[in-house]
Amino acid sequence: MKDERTGTDDRRCLGSERVRPASSLVGPDEPAPLTRRQVRATLWRVNLLAALTFAVVTMSRPLFSVFAVQELGAGATWLGVIAGAYALVPLFLSLPAGGLVSRWGERPLMMAGSAGLAAGLWMAAASPSLPWMVAASLVAGMAQMLMVICTQTLVTSLGEPREREQHLAWFTTATSAGQLVGPLGGGLLADHAGFRATFAVAGLLCLSGLFLARRVHVPPTPGAAPDWRAQAGRARELLALPEMRLAILAAFSLIFSLGVNQSFYSVYVTRVLGFSTATLGMLLAVRAVMALAVRAYMGPLVTLAGGRFRVLFLAMTAGAVALGVTPLLRDVASLTLAAALLGLATGLTMPLSMLAAANSVPAAERGLAMGVRLTGNRLAELTSPLLFGPLAEWVGLGPAFHGAGLLLLAAALLSLRWRHGLDDADRLAGEGRPPRAAGAGRFGTPAFPMWRRRSSAPVRQPGAHRAGD
Repeated sequence: MKDERTGTDDRRCLGSERVRPASSLVGPDEPAPLTRRQVRATLWRVNLLAALTFAVVTMSRPLFSVFAVQELGAGATWLGVIAGAYALVPLFLSLPAGGLVSRWGERPLMMAGSAGLAAGLWMAAASPSLPWMVAASLVAGMAQMLMVICTQTLVTSLGEPREREQHLAWFTTATSAGQLVGPLGGGLLADHAGFRATFAVAGLLCLSGLFLARRVHVPPTPGAAPDWRAQAGRARELLALPEMRLAILAAFSLIFSLGVNQSFYSVYVTRVLGFSTATLGMLLAVRAVMALAVRAYMGPLVTLAGGRFRVLFLAMTAGAVALGVTPLLRDVASLTLAAALLGLATGLTMPLSMLAAANSVPAAERGLAMGVRLTGNRLAELTSPLLFGPLAEWVGLGPAFHGAGLLLLAAALLSLRWRHGLDDADRLAGEGRPPRAAGAGRFGTPAFPMWRRRSSAPVRQPGAHRAGD
């Protein structure tokens, strides 16, 4: 049945969300959709904010442990507590934070994240004791988690669905650039001005994030976000969606497998093979530059391969090969090729898994979806050393790398089970249609026979659109 106001077919509705052209989105009590100019301006500001956030984090977080040891006399136990406060607590708060983004919008929480990160760094700069450093690490870790969820949610909500590959390519390129610049600036500043001055300067840089966050344009979100109790149930429902399972599997398996590379690669290159630290730095730089460069061509690669899943599958397979063959390599040329292959896998897998999560849910629940995905990422970061550390000590470095490669390859093969979910999301996005709700069948049609019959009864539209700010 045609809707008299929009001219759209009610049978195309998914769940409670009606498909409407952009021109019909503006009602008497509804915010206007963003213009193309506003989308471009917001995208640039979000990219700059993400680059700034990751630069600040990478220039300051590695210094937390060094500062705690050299100036506060921390032992191994305190170092573990400081690191755990940064990573462990956000593991349990990622899901509630995603719900907050869905309820309150990205702009105020990005401002809160920038302010919280500055506060955590200033606490570290003024830290008189180890418990104070634990508190500073906790505040900074929670603030970074909030920034990650907000920026990812916002950048996957801008523009048309078909533009998201390019938007995410620019976004992840910006974050990679921040990760390249941050350690260099932090190291130089710490050598010349000391740790406390470095933390203070990093905190000042976060204040510019407040200005950027305040000036972003948040797109209107269809429908109202569910309440807290409904969000908890909805998070469980999200895990039943093929696209969400694929997103979590890809990101978790890559981060988990990279744990062996981050823990033992430097030992293998310098101690086992006997290369210099300069060679090690060159290999790490090759991987980082490759991950940065390939993201700029993610959109054309998806088009060339014929879909996002094919690129994701090939990237995961390439990463598995690079990890698995590393212990077999003995010369710089082959190690460089493997590092470049691993950089390609990292550069493509992470943004594509982010896009799969974003396309699996309606816009009002995108923050919750990002929180679910980030929970899996944090879990992988924490559990990977618990497996590969004892494994490397028991059987050696070589089998640990082989095991990581086999694990990532198994994840790539398992992802074939849910490839149709991502293919369907691609098809819906290309047609400008919203993703299906939980419990829906393929192509967004509800998975109940009675919904497949034609009906002339109109589908009621929920309340006014939420501005998101």
